[in-house]
Amino acid sequence: WHKAVEYEGNPIFKAETEIEKGLPYNGTNHSASAKPFSDGVWYDSEDGLYKMWYMAGSYYGTALATSKDGINWERAEYDVVPGTNLVLHPANTQVRDSNAIIINPFAKLKSEKYNMIQILDPTKIIGQIYTSADGIHWTYRARTAALGDRTTMFYNPFRQKWVYSLRSYWHDRSRDYSESDS
Repeated sequence: WHKAVEYEGNPIFKAETEIEKGLPYNGTNHSASAKPFSDGVWYDSEDGLYKMWYMAGSYYGTALATSKDGINWERAEYDVVPGTNLVLHPANTQVRDSNAIIINPFAKLKSEKYNMIQILDPTKIIGQIYTSADGIHWTYRARTAALGDRTTMFYNPFRQKWVYSLRSYWHDRSRDYSESDS
């Protein structure tokens, strides 16, 4: 309802950790990267925090940063990969490409509050499904059928449907769209 104004403090999020800066980490070399890609930036009303899952180190791992205001971001250290804010490490998931993470406000089980589709190495064109109670510790659920990077999922409140939007290759850069009640 108003004209957008660019925030003068940009960028509000940039590479800061060794992994994000592309420095050799745990015997692995990778390019610098700290980008949310399609992972997700969500406000978690239960915790009163904005949560951003992002690619830390190009094609390396999935990390989590939190914020009280959506501008100032903190990187806590988690026990998944001690001394880092990684919540999903490539050693467990192969090479990550893009992710889609959502907070499910309708989850009947606490263990399914957070949902993730992780797209693996784009040459393999497969994904993995995870759920989590806290957005930090993830449980592998299943491997997907063929799909492309930037595949996403979300809830459409207008149609009251869950949406699975897949990047497909039937015609250049096309998308397949599927809806479900659950």
